[in-house]
Amino acid sequence: MQRRCSGVLRSRRPPCEVSRASPASVRAGERRDLPLTKRWLPTVGATPSLLLRGAIGIWRSAAFRISWTHPLPLPDDLIACDSPTGLRLLAESAFAANYNSLSGNFESQSHPASCGVASCVVVLNALRGSHPRLTQSTFFTRTTGKKQVRGWLRIMFLKMTFPGMPLAQLAAWLRAHGAEATAFYASDVSLDSFRAMAKQSLSTEGEFMLVNYQRASLGQQAMAHISPLAAYHAGMDRLLVLDVARYKYPPVWVPTERLWRAMNTVADKTSGKTRGFVLVRGARFG
Repeated sequence: MQRRCSGVLRSRRPPCEVSRASPASVRAGERRDLPLTKRWLPTVGATPSLLLRGAIGIWRSAAFRISWTHPLPLPDDLIACDSPTGLRLLAESAFAANYNSLSGNFESQSHPASCGVASCVVVLNALRGSHPRLTQSTFFTRTTGKKQVRGWLRIMFLKMTFPGMPLAQLAAWLRAHGAEATAFYASDVSLDSFRAMAKQSLSTEGEFMLVNYQRASLGQQAMAHISPLAAYHAGMDRLLVLDVARYKYPPVWVPTERLWRAMNTVADKTSGKTRGFVLVRGARFG
């Protein structure tokens, strides 16, 4: 802030300094004719770009910080995979062709907002075999293209986690990494069809299914979420969700109908599209 000199102080200056406008005062006069943002930005020695980056950095550190130190309690009708019952279901499952590859490449999401990225990384690494591993930090590379990255940043900044990631974007990211990925909206797929598709996928080596669902429909903390499916138990009609938010919930066995209903929730109020799932297979890596 510039201070104005009083008449007394001004009279004590030499005549040449009283009559001559200082460079600072000239610049101040010029800035009065400029818009407010352009007037004060030079004063603090910053640019709009630097200030925007700083604001984004502060926002990211607050929005993307994982604050959970202990897992949240599970609803009574969900079965933790590491419980005696959960382990028995896994041992009895005839639909767990890719469980070992998924669990061997599993990693928890690095930020509360990155469940989609973490799920893609787990599945792609399970498909890549001996190829160099992807990480959540290296997922957005030249392979995905600058346009993909810009779209991702826009979604991250405006929509991150609160309404959930669009299925079409999730499938596009997987295809950008060489996988064959097809998105299905739960509103377009009946419960019986979803069950049949899940059983087919979970019994086929090298084929995976990512589910996008609303946690609140499962009795968990209200939030849209994405994770891979790892197994199906026909006797109890339950699917094993390999939850990538490992710091919050363990992998759980969920009744098939409840998961379908959790997917059949509106993700985009503008278009009315629901959540759903993505089938992933046959990645091509050269």
